[in-house]
Amino acid sequence: MPLAQKISVRRELLVTKIAPKLQNLSKLLETSGEYVAGDKLSYGDVVVFVNLCSLSSGILPGVPTDLLKDYPVLKVYRNRIACIPAIKEFYEKRGEGFRAAFKPDAA
Repeated sequence: MPLAQKISVRRELLVTKIAPKLQNLSKLLETSGEYVAGDKLSYGDVVVFVNLCSLSSGILPGVPTDLLKDYPVLKVYRNRIACIPAIKEFYEKRGEGFRAAFKPDAA
């Protein structure tokens, strides 16, 4: 698929599929506590963190790096996970390229 077509498809998906999912995730986090499954970090939080960071990393043409700007709850959540000492240390050592989006305050 040509790059221009990929960008067009991704922009369409952002509006029709991804934005509603981000809104739902934001609502969930508003009511669930600090993490997706309550007050304790879970595997689900790591999966959500990786997906949010990957989406906003700039590695996908057509997906803006400021994707989370309209989702303040998700920005705070992403940063909370990024500040967990083991995660922060990992990305401080390996935070080159697209992985820079995984560092605290990147989104």
